[in-house]
Amino acid sequence: MNVLYQLQVHLHDNVRAAMTCIRFYLKGARNYSDLASNLEHLRVAQRHLEMELLTAHQGTSSRASSGICLSLSLSTLPACCPVRPSIICPFLILTCNQLNE
Repeated sequence: MNVLYQLQVHLHDNVRAAMTCIRFYLKGARNYSDLASNLEHLRVAQRHLEMELLTAHQGTSSRASSGICLSLSLSTLPACCPVRPSIICPFLILTCNQLNE
């Protein structure tokens, strides 16, 4: 999964990179202590979502402008389709809430 994440970062696919970080956060967690030790993955996911919101707000979504259409899993949308901020915001709020608990 590390190679997948590195490819997503290289392609500036912030939404999928965030989802992969969330998988890293949850991977192997059997209790809250395990989740607490994986919090850095959640922080990185939050940064990816914030970056996607910023690029969407500026109208320069990297996935939309790259012209690269790869379906790499985690979503049925091709990588070149921009994700609306109204879809990203709830995930960002959930991530922030989880970090604050």
